[in-house]
Amino acid sequence: MPMTVPVPVHWAVRVLLWIVALAIGAVLVLIPARRLDIITFDGALNVIGGQGFKKWELPLVIVPPWAIVSATLAHLMIEGASRFVPSRRSVG
Repeated sequence: MPMTVPVPVHWAVRVLLWIVALAIGAVLVLIPARRLDIITFDGALNVIGGQGFKKWELPLVIVPPWAIVSATLAHLMIEGASRFVPSRRSVG
């Protein structure tokens, strides 16, 4: 019985899935952060117009979880999409 070789997902599909994962990841991180008062209107303005290290506190708290959630979603979606791509059969 010949083994099947998986076909990688097309790059355009990967880009689309990454864009979707970033958007979903943002929603999954920012909504709870807003409800827990981690993100406030004044805090967001401080990122734009603040000075010193205080300016970077909000991005340093929000970006790592957003990156982890988005990368996990993108990985799962790309792996899931690869199941729908027909696989090639090896010779022999």
